[in-house]
Amino acid sequence: LLSGAVGSGTSLASAQEGAARSGVLQDLRGRFAVVTGASRGIGKGIAIGLAEAGAIVFVTGRDAAKVAATAELATKAGGQGIAPP
Repeated sequence: LLSGAVGSGTSLASAQEGAARSGVLQDLRGRFAVVTGASRGIGKGIAIGLAEAGAIVFVTGRDAAKVAATAELATKAGGQGIAPP
């Protein structure tokens, strides 16, 4: 979804700004998304971007604490972030 906005070495903030500017994300309220590798980097940025568009985002990754933090950020961004127990 954000592939056009995220390039090699792109920061999380600039990826999100690029997606917002390009109109890549639409209104995703009531839609579900699953993001793997959401504990850091591009996966984290995608999860937060989807949440900003209103999606319910299930996040996974290798570091449970970082995944939980991403889920919390997704919820604060306007969607609903859900991390596995």
